[in-house]
Amino acid sequence: MKISSYISPDVFARPVAKPAAAVASPAATPVVSPPLAPRDEAVFWLTAAAEIEHFLMVHYLFASYSLDEGRGGDAADKVRMLKDILRQIAREEMGHLITVQNLLTLLGAPLHLGREHSPHASEIYPFRFALERVSLDSLAKYAIAESPVDRAALDAGLTAEELRLYDTELEPRARKSNDGHMVRHVGPLFARLRELFANDLRDEDFRLDRVSRQARWDDWGYRPHPFPVKDIDLRVLVHTFDQVDSADARRAAVSALQEIGDQGEEANVDMGDGESHFERFLASYKLLAEIEQETGTVPVRPVVSDPNVTVAVSSGQGAGDAPDGRITASRTRAWAQLFNLRYRLLLRFLAHALRSEGPVFVRQGVQSGDRTPKGVLAYWTFKEMRRLKKIAGKLVQMPLNDAGGESRAGPPFELPYRLDLPPDDTDCWRGHADVFRAAENLARELTSTDEDRDDPFLAFLVEDDAGSIAVADLLGSGGHLPASGAAYEFRKVAEILDEAVRGFSVGPPHQAFWRDTDLQQFLASSVNPVKAGDPDGSAIIQRIGLPEENPLRMPRYRPRIAQVRIDYIRDWISRGAPDSQPPGMIGVVSEPEPLPEN
Repeated sequence: MKISSYISPDVFARPVAKPAAAVASPAATPVVSPPLAPRDEAVFWLTAAAEIEHFLMVHYLFASYSLDEGRGGDAADKVRMLKDILRQIAREEMGHLITVQNLLTLLGAPLHLGREHSPHASEIYPFRFALERVSLDSLAKYAIAESPVDRAALDAGLTAEELRLYDTELEPRARKSNDGHMVRHVGPLFARLRELFANDLRDEDFRLDRVSRQARWDDWGYRPHPFPVKDIDLRVLVHTFDQVDSADARRAAVSALQEIGDQGEEANVDMGDGESHFERFLASYKLLAEIEQETGTVPVRPVVSDPNVTVAVSSGQGAGDAPDGRITASRTRAWAQLFNLRYRLLLRFLAHALRSEGPVFVRQGVQSGDRTPKGVLAYWTFKEMRRLKKIAGKLVQMPLNDAGGESRAGPPFELPYRLDLPPDDTDCWRGHADVFRAAENLARELTSTDEDRDDPFLAFLVEDDAGSIAVADLLGSGGHLPASGAAYEFRKVAEILDEAVRGFSVGPPHQAFWRDTDLQQFLASSVNPVKAGDPDGSAIIQRIGLPEENPLRMPRYRPRIAQVRIDYIRDWISRGAPDSQPPGMIGVVSEPEPLPEN
């Protein structure tokens, strides 16, 4: 984000680490020049915060995709743990991003899901844009970017050995990984936002009538350890501001900004509980050092930095690896373009959902429990998250060019030519259909080649996109979603269960027992059995009806199934668990993985 017309570029400069005897004071509160009205300045910094959260999220996702358990040898479990840490922090950045959108809505400001096109430098990003594989250097950079500004917090929260590691390894490695530039800290940004919300915004600046547009944790949240299994709580933070008076909304906003800061990019985070991003990146750094010492290798794929599908401006470029990460192998390039289209869809769906009014489920009548158009957008967003993960896993195995070198591509995360949506809702749906068609056509082109002809993932995408296009075309023409009706029955129950886990894989002990089965197989399952006609005696009702904090609740890690959908399943069982029409249909078909590369 270029903001040189507003602030000095050294506002976010991070003070050099000093010994305890000469404690560095926290960075100065960022100020703008010329001064802006408080609401305008708050929108300015929220827009900057949105870019930073998006920026960090794609860096951490790319880093996790680069890790390869197969190269970890006896340390494969540690590699998997490192990958899980990175993915969870990326999820939390997504939650921060959504909360920032809710704060923009609270102030009646435009949503913002953009960031600068890679690989530019920025005046507020903590480090230069550089999608890169995991290394001690990159982990040091991430740790420094999310560490406390105040040296006193480090002295109080770290051991003497960790302080030595911080000063002699993390700081130098972070600068090296950032092209020799000091890593900035963005904690002062959140401090300034808290100050604005607490003291400077007027009561009339808060738009309390916009709450129905805001995202809710029940629809977007994730919590990998929601019960007292571990000592830390890694809840994905999604704050909704549904207060009825400005004073309460003000306090809720300040509290949300404090929580985001404590978990992630705040200047003066309290350390010691292992929940902050800094503490987890510090642990990740030490974990990777252990892996390298044990195995003698770095357990990553040889993915190029900043992969992209841009076209070379000049001719005569050599056949070797492009120094700028350009993907020139035609088949790899097509898969990378497919990634970019799915990324574009994700951002469109998220933006559209966050500006749409009302609930995500129909609450009464014959459509009770069905998704509303807003609910469709929310679920489609998760579908694209899932697909980006799968396509990224494919790309890190694929050659960068046709020269036969070892370099591999990776997910480019290139932004589309524009992110804003049209003002008319039907035009938004028409735009979604256009991008779906581009993705469907590209998938069809890939399946016409010998290498990808039999890829089940591409075939699934083609079929599923055709159904999504039909929905988008219907809504784009001013139509309404049809009721699921009696024809669904079992299929609707299976979809409810699958959407509760957002279509992602489900590990033991339950597995996704509702997938790839017809009604008879579903009823015969020994996992959470259903007693037709007896909802209270059905284990599935007992499990999904448990309160949020119960460790036996299904689904694990995700929010509790909406009560209106639990009620539908209960009613379905009460009516004898009738089959869909025509009978014998598979309720939900598993989305396959792309075929692995040789």
